[in-house]
Amino acid sequence: MKKTTKEIILEVSLKHFSSKGYRETTVRAIAKDVGITQSGLYNHFRNKDAILETLIGDLMGSAIVKIFGDRDIETLAKRGKSLLFSIGTTFKLISFDKKNEALFKLLMQELYKNSKVRTTYNEYFYQDNVNKLATVFDIMIQNGQIKSGDSMVLAHEFFSPLFFYQMQVNLLKIDDKPTSSLVTMFEKHVDEFWSNIKLENSKKEDLFRDKSKGWNENSKRVKGAKAIADGILRTLELDNTMHIMDFGAGTGLLSYSLSHIVGKVTAVDNSPSMLEVFREKSSLFGCPTEVLELDLTQDDIPSNILYDGIISSMTIHHVEDIEKILIKMYNILRDDGFISIADLDIENGTFHSNNEGVFHFGFNRDELKEISHKVGFKEIQFETVNTIQKPHRSFSVFLLTAKK
Repeated sequence: MKKTTKEIILEVSLKHFSSKGYRETTVRAIAKDVGITQSGLYNHFRNKDAILETLIGDLMGSAIVKIFGDRDIETLAKRGKSLLFSIGTTFKLISFDKKNEALFKLLMQELYKNSKVRTTYNEYFYQDNVNKLATVFDIMIQNGQIKSGDSMVLAHEFFSPLFFYQMQVNLLKIDDKPTSSLVTMFEKHVDEFWSNIKLENSKKEDLFRDKSKGWNENSKRVKGAKAIADGILRTLELDNTMHIMDFGAGTGLLSYSLSHIVGKVTAVDNSPSMLEVFREKSSLFGCPTEVLELDLTQDDIPSNILYDGIISSMTIHHVEDIEKILIKMYNILRDDGFISIADLDIENGTFHSNNEGVFHFGFNRDELKEISHKVGFKEIQFETVNTIQKPHRSFSVFLLTAKK
């Protein structure tokens, strides 16, 4: 969609303000870069202050200010670590976003010069979020999710490193220095923080209980599984001697599409309701099937069986420790075995309407490739195999394929 003149004025102004400073930038310079006269600019903004006020308004609408929004605090507290992970991911995405980089730079420049900017930063960026998270921690303590402690101190301890990492990213970018060392720090902070405050709870909820019965009736889901299966077949040579594991098998949409080519499918999932549906439809598969109800992130395969391949569809964003699960996969594969994993590219946390049980808002392909290589996988490649269209936006799905 073509940008309006007003949008271009804001874009050019932000570039000038963040590079030269607000006071050093003239309306004449902005108008010249936009390609209009000064009087033409005044048709959209009464003066330079009005432009700054609009940009500050953009800051007020940023994802950091709206981390909690108007959502029910009790519901947020039930999400536990996934809530903290979504906050950390929000900070990370904003830190590496070009527009937000310029807005943040402007914010830092104006903090000591503009009382309105100071108020926005202190009240809305920091204090409001700290107070809300402290309330969330109070509820988590009452619910027995985390250890007892001063909830306000916990909130400060959680947010402070995120603001520090964001500052570091922006400072490095200003000097054109690499930021790769900070890419994973946001998630590592969440992992370390949660491991220090959590209380162990052996009881697990089946998050897919209410969805399982209608899972196979969703035509988009069926088409998505078929698109992933087609991608696997384009990349790998499968045959009827192969025993493959379907990790996070659910109701078996993906493995069913390959069952007429391979020799055996073992479905692994920790959702009893999903596996119940899998069992009901197993007679339709083109090969023998086996069901293992377990959490591969914590449990071991109850045998010494090695698999020829492991497939997975839209599962690993529900897995907290990606390196750990890839190591497990590597260790239960035969020599020259393969993994073929489909999941979301980086997204803004809106793919799911409820992010309970979600640990990653999609994945950066380069980061995932680096982790896979570190584990020992080779011939690592990615392909875009599907695009999931939702009312508010589209989400791309990659297929990661690698060999042991």
